[in-house]
Amino acid sequence: MTKINKVKNTSSNNNEVVEKTDNSQAKIALIILIITLISSLLLATFSNTLENWGDEGGSNVFIRVLIGLSLGYILVRSYFGFAGSVNRAMRGNSFKLMRAIMFMFGLTSIFIGFIYMFNMTSITKSINPWWNNPISPGLAIGAILFGFGMAFSSACASGGLTDGSWNPMKMIIVVMAFGLGVLLAFPMQYDKGHIIGDESNWHNFLYGGVVFNFNQDIVKNKPMIGAIIGVSITIILCLTVVSITKVMDIILLKKNKTISSFSEEDFSKEWTRKELKETYKTTYSKLIERPLTLIEGAISLSIVFVIMVLLTHDAWGVSTPYGLWVGHILTTFNIVSVKQLNQYVGLPLFSLSFTQNVNGLQNIGIFIGGIIAALSMNKYNPIFKVSVKEAMLWTFGGILMGVGTRLSNGCNVGSLYSPIAFGSASGWVFLIFMVIGSVIGNIIFKKIK
Repeated sequence: MTKINKVKNTSSNNNEVVEKTDNSQAKIALIILIITLISSLLLATFSNTLENWGDEGGSNVFIRVLIGLSLGYILVRSYFGFAGSVNRAMRGNSFKLMRAIMFMFGLTSIFIGFIYMFNMTSITKSINPWWNNPISPGLAIGAILFGFGMAFSSACASGGLTDGSWNPMKMIIVVMAFGLGVLLAFPMQYDKGHIIGDESNWHNFLYGGVVFNFNQDIVKNKPMIGAIIGVSITIILCLTVVSITKVMDIILLKKNKTISSFSEEDFSKEWTRKELKETYKTTYSKLIERPLTLIEGAISLSIVFVIMVLLTHDAWGVSTPYGLWVGHILTTFNIVSVKQLNQYVGLPLFSLSFTQNVNGLQNIGIFIGGIIAALSMNKYNPIFKVSVKEAMLWTFGGILMGVGTRLSNGCNVGSLYSPIAFGSASGWVFLIFMVIGSVIGNIIFKKIK
């Protein structure tokens, strides 16, 4: 909320008291935004990617940073986060975020359904092989590990970045631990038998499952009908989850367990439109400072997701760059060489230049977008104090999440949101096992915290 300073208007005979808005943080946010946009534009120009609009893989640096800024801004301004889907339910008896996420899944699937419906093959061909993850033991175990780690670190892949808006130390610890887990488990994902044993057996464990897409596999070669059926199934599944959360609300109400109040400092406030209308009354506060409701955040994220698909021919992924960042830190300090890391992984991932790591640039945009949101809302007041116990929990949780993403081929974004948006059944399997892992993790977390 805007900080109001009362001052006397000396031009008035009655010494009338007027209100003066303190918008210093918003000014800083604007400066950061301008610097980021100019820097990314120059970087895109010098990397010869500025002209690559809509290319497969989305190599345009400026577009990637712009998308990241949008995602980070929305996530923080709406107090939205995938980790909270279970964490808030377990710790605050609130299923509002879970319902908002289901609304976002359903809405995005409708948008993506139109892409299938009109058979925009130049887009779908480049996306489907990656986001149709196989339903395998690796997916289930990875999701459980991810959910477990999500509870201990109170964050997820994207949430680790937006945590920098209020606790930079937590962001650094979670992201680096997450990256270490990704780096250690890279060979599992890329199926290198020289590291983990028999290659064929490991491949069967990770990828030998069923690949099934509601939009494509129920009715083949008929995009119009396939999209209608596939999107309908996705919406039904979303409504099923919403119904379950409504039943849980009734059960909790009968047990006299009310929703806990979330503090604004940890960016978990679940605003209603009525509360916002009563709290933010001036034009400035409505346009600049007013947070978004969870549903408004869900709608905004859905729109940005579709824009990302159209401009990059790719869906949303977050976790892989973390492993690359940790690897580059190790090579910078000569702990290992680039050649050794490439051999360990089995792919020349660490030979990529800074601008070739486009998802990494998008992640940087998410972090900066979150900072801009906190500043624009006049709520940027970072915490730098961290206890040893907190650091240990965040580190342990981060490593588990990192390893889990390699087994399941992604995080809450890459193995949950993106697959579900494109009609892949694997996203729903990931959701089930992620929730199981997160519930168990939260039970243990409460006992040791």
